[in-house]
Amino acid sequence: MLIPISETSDKDDLRTVINLRLPFKFNLDNTIKGLSLIWTPRFYQYFYAYKTRGGSNKTQYRIQQALFLGYSLNEKWGVFGAARYTNKWNYHGSYLYDNIALDTGINYSLTNQIRFELGYANTSTIFNSERGAMGEFKLYSANNC
Repeated sequence: MLIPISETSDKDDLRTVINLRLPFKFNLDNTIKGLSLIWTPRFYQYFYAYKTRGGSNKTQYRIQQALFLGYSLNEKWGVFGAARYTNKWNYHGSYLYDNIALDTGINYSLTNQIRFELGYANTSTIFNSERGAMGEFKLYSANNC
């Protein structure tokens, strides 16, 4: 369960979010030393004070599949890449759109509990049921990075 504390959540009257996820980790160390793959299906349900805001319907459900690929260069340094594919539905049961996001970066482990990451994320809506195809997904987009 997530407790919203951001200004955006407060402005949108978001009360809480239930997030269920089940990660599957595949250790590929026997194929390539230091390589790991994690696939995580996720389900979100949003609870807003209102079903609409400013003429638009709020998201009620979201299903996401996340694929994470990590490679440890040594005990301290690593690189990673992730892709997330998301579907959303609003409170009226209408399917909203598909969304894809890519994350890449490097990480440094200071200790077992402290790790720093530097990377970038890019996201794009690839289909909207009301407007049809939304164009192509670019690896870099000045609007979405």
